[in-house]
Amino acid sequence: MDMPYCTITSDYHSLTREAVVKLLEQRDAELKNKEAELKIKDAELERKSRRILELERMVFGRRSEKRLPESASGWTGALFDEQWAKEGSLARVEALPIIKEIKQQAGQRRSSRRASRPSRKGRAYASYVPENIERQVTEIYPEGYDAERMVIIGHGRSEHLCL
Repeated sequence: MDMPYCTITSDYHSLTREAVVKLLEQRDAELKNKEAELKIKDAELERKSRRILELERMVFGRRSEKRLPESASGWTGALFDEQWAKEGSLARVEALPIIKEIKQQAGQRRSSRRASRPSRKGRAYASYVPENIERQVTEIYPEGYDAERMVIIGHGRSEHLCL
């Protein structure tokens, strides 16, 4: 740990006082430039994050159909900030892949929810009807049904509880 510090300080010992001051001023200027670049990039990142949130709300929010524009040119304008409106076609090009990705992620979330949800098929009555109550089942066929000529595609049943 002491070695790099010694080499750095020994480098400064060989320089004159004015050279060290100039070197420090240069490094200070470099730091200020990098700091300014960081602020610009942070602001751009924040603006893009807000854009993504607005697009998500437009596409997946309540009454989203009412807020979506009819044409692709409607994606820019009063809904977004001035910077968005100035970018014009570049904004549309940037937004379309983001929207596709968001829709794909939403589809994956929906399909995973459907897979985890239990099926309700096969229950004629709600779970509060006990199994020991007698049921009268009536099969319902169409008029003129002939079992030898016709194939049953679905079935109609009517169940009544016998109390």
